[in-house]
Amino acid sequence: MSKPPETSTEEVDRISSLPDDILIQILSSLPTKQAFLTSILSKRWKHLWFFVPVIDFTKTKHSDSRLFDKFVDSILCLRKAAGNNSIHSFIWDDEHISHNWATITPKLSNTILTCTTLVVLKLSYLYMGPAFCYYPIILPSLKTLHLKDIKFDRYGDLKCLLGYCPVIEDLQLYHISYLTFLDPNRCCETLTKLIRADIIECNCDVPMKALSNVEFLRIKLYKTFNSPTFHNLTHLVLSYSWGIVQRVLYLCPKLQNIEFYQKIQGSIRDHEFVYGQNWVLPKFVPPCLSLSLKTCSMRDFGFAGLQHEHTMLATYILNNSSVLETMSIWCFRKRSEIERELTSCSRASATFCYKDIAGFGGLMNYVSL
Repeated sequence: MSKPPETSTEEVDRISSLPDDILIQILSSLPTKQAFLTSILSKRWKHLWFFVPVIDFTKTKHSDSRLFDKFVDSILCLRKAAGNNSIHSFIWDDEHISHNWATITPKLSNTILTCTTLVVLKLSYLYMGPAFCYYPIILPSLKTLHLKDIKFDRYGDLKCLLGYCPVIEDLQLYHISYLTFLDPNRCCETLTKLIRADIIECNCDVPMKALSNVEFLRIKLYKTFNSPTFHNLTHLVLSYSWGIVQRVLYLCPKLQNIEFYQKIQGSIRDHEFVYGQNWVLPKFVPPCLSLSLKTCSMRDFGFAGLQHEHTMLATYILNNSSVLETMSIWCFRKRSEIERELTSCSRASATFCYKDIAGFGGLMNYVSL
C-alpha cells in the first residue's frame, strides 16, 4: 500500500499566507493576552499584534494586581515602541481577576485618556485614584463609554471625564461611586451627540444637563433630581415612583415608549418607592400622553406590596394616553385581580385593545389588534 503524500508545514499553515490586514482583523477578535501569545508562532506573527486596533483585557486571570498592571503597561510600551499609537477600542474588565479594585496607572491613563483615535472605552472594577482629575484627558473621537463598578476619588471626577468626550453617543454607567465629596468644580456641558444613556445604581453626581439630548434613557431618579427637558427622548426606562413619574412625563414631550421597573435586589430604603399615600392627579395631562406615547411596559407589577400604587399608575396611563397601542405587565399577582382592576377602566386610545393575560407571575399583554 502506498503512503499518502507528505504535507509540508508551508502547505498546512495557510492562515499565515493571508494579508496582514486580515490577520490583524482576526487578532482583534481575541483578548489581548491571546493576541500577544501569537507572537511566538513564527517570524510572520511576531509583530502583527502590535497593530491590532483593539486592546482587550478581559478573561485575563492572575493572582497579583501589581503584576497585571506591569503586564498592561508593557503591552502599551511595546506597541508604542513599534510606532503604533492608534487605538480604536480599549476594554478593561477586572471582574475575573480579583475581588479588589485595581488602580489606574499613570502609563495607562496617559496612553488611553489622551488617545485621539479611541472610539470605544469600557472599564470595569477600577479605582481611578486621587490624581485622576489632574491627568490630561483628550478623547475627541470617543463615541462609546461604558463604566462598571468604578470608584472615583472625588465627587466631580465623572464630570471631568465627560467634559472631554464631545462626540460621545453611547454612555453606560453602572455602580459608580466616589470616596470624598470634594468637587473639582468643572462643568459638564450638554453632550450634543449623545443618543443613548444607561445610568444604573450610581452613587455619584450624574449631570442631567449632559444627558438632555438623548433618545434612549435608562435611569433611576430620586425626589431631589433636577432635570432639563428631554426634547429628543423617545424611549425611557424608569424606576417606579409616582412623584417622579409625573415630573418626568412633563419633561419628555416626544416620548413614545416607557418602561417601569421596581428595584428587587436589596431592601426598599426609606420608602423611596412608596408614594401611593401622596397620590395626586396632575391638573394637566403631560403632552406625551396626549400626543406620542405608544407603548408602556410595567415590570415587577405589585412587588413588595405596591399593588395599589402600580394599579393607579397603570390606570392613569390608560385613561390619558390617546395613541397608546400596547401595555405589557409582568405581575406578581393573580390573573383575576389584575384583569378585574384594569380591563374595566376607561381608555383614551381608540387603537388600544385588550387581548390576553398570561397568568400569575407571568406576562400580561394588552395589544392593539
